[in-house]
Amino acid sequence: MREDDITRIGDLGIDLYLNKSFDEDKLKKAVEKVIHANEDPNKEYKVLLVDDSDLNNSIVTHMMSTYNCKVDSVLNGKGALEKLDKIEYDLIIMDVNMPIMDGIVKVQ
Repeated sequence: MREDDITRIGDLGIDLYLNKSFDEDKLKKAVEKVIHANEDPNKEYKVLLVDDSDLNNSIVTHMMSTYNCKVDSVLNGKGALEKLDKIEYDLIIMDVNMPIMDGIVKVQ
């Protein structure tokens, strides 16, 4: 991740981010941080996954199923905006480098 991206992320008030080279353990810890903020064990978490890779979408969706999460996935930031107009999500997992509208542009 470029230094200016890191600065922009902080300026946008994003609570947590992972570099693209993250491993499964880092993703699990990040998700657990969000989930443990809400102690209701029966809550179904709504997750928006924004990534232009079908493989990444499949892997993350499978991982999230172990946390009682309902995952909506879209392929770009424009699709994310359309989902966010209709649904309030507990967690958004977003790739920052995507075609059409990348993650940082979408957050702004």
